[in-house]
Amino acid sequence: MFSPSALLAALVVAATPSPDTAAMHTTPSGHYAVEVSIRGEGPWPFIVDTGASHTAIVQPLAEHFGFVSRFERTDDVQALTNRFRAERFLLEEVRFGRSRLAELDTVVVPIAPDAELSAYGLLGADAFGEGRIAIDFARSRLELDAEPTSHDDARIDPQTGLVFATARLSGVRGTVNVLVDSGSPRTMVNRELARRLNRGGVVISMNVGGVTGSLIETEAVRLERVRLGGLCVARVAALEAELDIFTALGWQDEPAMVAGLDVIGDSRILIDRGARTVQLDPGPGGPECRSTRIQREAS
Repeated sequence: MFSPSALLAALVVAATPSPDTAAMHTTPSGHYAVEVSIRGEGPWPFIVDTGASHTAIVQPLAEHFGFVSRFERTDDVQALTNRFRAERFLLEEVRFGRSRLAELDTVVVPIAPDAELSAYGLLGADAFGEGRIAIDFARSRLELDAEPTSHDDARIDPQTGLVFATARLSGVRGTVNVLVDSGSPRTMVNRELARRLNRGGVVISMNVGGVTGSLIETEAVRLERVRLGGLCVARVAALEAELDIFTALGWQDEPAMVAGLDVIGDSRILIDRGARTVQLDPGPGGPECRSTRIQREAS
């Protein structure tokens, strides 16, 4: 027999609307993507990228919807590896899940016509407006009407919409600057952070970038006991790379890292763009932090 309190709790749960969700899947490149339709056509996979301020689309797909390259309307774009001039294209009737955007002013990414693509674009910060979203990697879903944050683990930059946080690592005194980047499969650290740690000594080349990528040379760096918000990761085989983004953010002389999917890939990231707060929690079955939650420092 149910008690009145249990019945009331059941009614409250039943009356609470479940958030609108879009299924995510992993691409051959190791990214998480959602299916996006444009003007009723598609769908095409677009990477969910917290490291991108603007939504991007590959040029062949943009041309399918009427884009003509004339370099009449361009903008500076800051990528992980470089800053470049890119054309813009107004894309209409963009849908993912049950979400419909009237228009998005996208960045056009030029690629070779015969390039093999694992994704046709990136969903950047501008795709989500001032709403609340949750990126649930463990359940492979993007929640488009999520609950408010209850922890202030990271901040949203008001100009770019990027997610900045601070972390603590074993062997490093003080905090480490962090760009939370769901568009990067691997975590990358700058030279200053690598200098304070023992390098792995193995030099490899890898592609950096969600759609087309840039080939850079990197060196393996072992990170231990990474604490970021409510996340605790025992070990991460990160890569040292002097990315242009570190200089653009003014982090070249401070320990800094781009936290990729090898750090955040089992988490649930709750992003409230209206309040400019971000909460990072472990996914189901993920390790709970036994120490103090690492929350953002005042900006």
